[in-house]
Amino acid sequence: MNIFLRLCGLLLLIAAVLPASASHLMGGEITYKYLDNAGPAARPFRYEVVVTHYINQNSLIPTGATSIFVLFHSRSANNPIVAEERFARTSVTTINPSSSSSCGQPPTGVVGVTLAVYKQVVNLPVSPSGYYAVCNITARNAGILNVQNSGSYSMTLFSEMAPPQLPNTSPVFPDTAVVFICRGDTSLVLNNAYDADGDRLSYSFGTPYGVVGSAQDDNAMPFTSLTYAAGFSVNQPFGAGGSARIDANTGVTRYFAPLNGAFIVAVDVREYRMVNGQEVLLGTTRRDVQLLTRTCQPNATPQLVTSTGSIRNLTVVEGQTLEFTVTASDPEGQALTLKASSALLDGAGPFDAFLNNEPGVVPAGSAVGSVSLSGIGTVQGRFRFAAHCGNARAIPYDVVLSGTDEGCNKKTGVTVIRITVLPLTITGTPFYCTAGSGSLVFSVSGAPNGQFQWAIAGGVITSGQGTGTITVDVPAGATSVTLTVSEPGSQSCAATFTIRPDNAAVALNTASVDAAAQDRSITLALQVPGNSGNGNRVQILRRDAGSTGAYTAVGNVANTATSFTDNTVDADSKAYQYQLNLTNACGTVLSSQTHTTILTNAVATQSAGGRDVGKVQVTWTAYQGFAVKEYRISRVADNGTAELVATVPGTQLSLDLPSSTAGFNQCFRVQALSTDAVARTSASNDACVRFDNKLGFYNIITPNGDGKNDVLWIDNVQLYPRNTLTIFNRWGKQVYETRNYRNDYGGQEQAQGMYYYLFQLENGTSYKGWFELVR
Repeated sequence: MNIFLRLCGLLLLIAAVLPASASHLMGGEITYKYLDNAGPAARPFRYEVVVTHYINQNSLIPTGATSIFVLFHSRSANNPIVAEERFARTSVTTINPSSSSSCGQPPTGVVGVTLAVYKQVVNLPVSPSGYYAVCNITARNAGILNVQNSGSYSMTLFSEMAPPQLPNTSPVFPDTAVVFICRGDTSLVLNNAYDADGDRLSYSFGTPYGVVGSAQDDNAMPFTSLTYAAGFSVNQPFGAGGSARIDANTGVTRYFAPLNGAFIVAVDVREYRMVNGQEVLLGTTRRDVQLLTRTCQPNATPQLVTSTGSIRNLTVVEGQTLEFTVTASDPEGQALTLKASSALLDGAGPFDAFLNNEPGVVPAGSAVGSVSLSGIGTVQGRFRFAAHCGNARAIPYDVVLSGTDEGCNKKTGVTVIRITVLPLTITGTPFYCTAGSGSLVFSVSGAPNGQFQWAIAGGVITSGQGTGTITVDVPAGATSVTLTVSEPGSQSCAATFTIRPDNAAVALNTASVDAAAQDRSITLALQVPGNSGNGNRVQILRRDAGSTGAYTAVGNVANTATSFTDNTVDADSKAYQYQLNLTNACGTVLSSQTHTTILTNAVATQSAGGRDVGKVQVTWTAYQGFAVKEYRISRVADNGTAELVATVPGTQLSLDLPSSTAGFNQCFRVQALSTDAVARTSASNDACVRFDNKLGFYNIITPNGDGKNDVLWIDNVQLYPRNTLTIFNRWGKQVYETRNYRNDYGGQEQAQGMYYYLFQLENGTSYKGWFELVR
């Protein structure tokens, strides 16, 4: 068993023999900050880790242990322990002393709360999945109402640490947890956290962890959920008649407890970051805390009103200044403190934010500063934030505003203003016409009414200098135009916007019928050279071939597209003409060359009998759109594979084929090839015909080698596979039999004379007849 678990076992044993006052832990949290990879080779990654404990002062160790153990598990399979560190206590603070009897007493056995902090730099080995930081120490307070036998549980704090390849600082809580609340009244707790990396935070309730007894597997994760007492749960920590609600965006928590006593609550803060275009969960930091309820004198909650009205999400652009007024009023006219807490109130730090011209005081080791204003009955403050270059980020900055009265039963009203700082960027037409463009409009994104300094190269600012929106003229022949905007009086924060010349052209390369879509679609190959200065879409126009009427728009594509498929055609019945249109920066409509598809027809002439095998005449319309070098005619017979049957010059538009013997059903497709070095192609529709291909039997064989009647000939026999031919002499004796007859019997070794045949098909159909063998 490892040292940590042996220590936990010892403390649990002590708790079993000492009075209830030996239990003392009332919550806490673990936070961390990645430092660098300058540690020793086996443990190169350095983190600063801080463990916070809330401690019952009415216990055997009212200031907490002088040192604790923290285990670090890999977040890989089976969560092995990769490090075990002893942390020394670095500070002790009394955060909530006992109250006078006139204000109501806390639960029996609790006289105050101590905040003990343990901080240390640790070296960790490689773990691509990150780590779990775990502190598991005995023992929680006894007598907690919402947990069964709470004094027998240790307190397990944990934090999920992002892997070193994602350097990260976990969310930190700038305020200590408020642990005394009033029975039968709504109380607010500021669990709002600050993330130095600008990651998105999400708040929710969790189930507290702990361990009963000392026996554990050395490599097991000590994440054991506490067992709630009957009638209590993670979302009902105060049982029936109580409530607990948390704002998922701000962490502001509202509690209503119908009973006096002690209750355990855990708040989880999940941290999300955009990585390679996707939001990923970095980890979870848990705040574990006890809430102690008592009977209090009636006291109304101070009210907070801001000049933003009901709007709590504000936006400001780098270079802009945001201001709003906040007023705190106490309904009973008591002494009142208005407090603003935010990372923006960083004193002499880089942020330029003030409340009533006060820049904020930042406690040592904290990332969040605050300003407090005091008064009687009503206190008002003016919050001002000048956003400068570098302040922009996707996640809002929280400004937590609270109004706290000085009554015996202090009450606090809270609101959170979330400020998103947008980067200084320019929006407007990204291209201009090389023939000259006038009155082009450009604005600072998100701040068209702000005050900004503009500069231009290659054009002229005609109006709006000093504002957030300007108009620009670009002279004819300009080759490049660059626009710059900066915040007034500063050259350090600027945005640049390149306006490109519109040299776009539009080209339709081919229009081809799609065989795979049964001739119900036509695909166009297109391109827009010089499209980098043009953001307009290409319009697809179509009309029937040979028509002089107006085109119909059948779709549009981005000017970066290389193809478009028209699914609203019947290419077996007509040919179609296509044209592409594109509007340039001058408003001129550019049109492509037109292309007309090929319409193919086929007509079958049936066999007239004898040696006539019939024929097919294939005709097609000319492809128009490129110079045609040749046409290729392919045939598919009886659903077989396509075969090339002819290649003809680009001037020829018809072809006769002796085709009946190829199959019963025959489909023909024509493909046009251009004269280009790399030929463009366009396919027509399928044109299909059907042949009867009846069997025809001849009644003479003259096997003299002259090529005439040398064999027993049956017309179209090759189209009737798996046939059987049997031949008999005039006395009825079988002299020949074969399967799959292919016109190859010449009366070998048979005497001159008359013979009879029986020809049978696979389906049972039979043909009988005679022939004469003449030598």
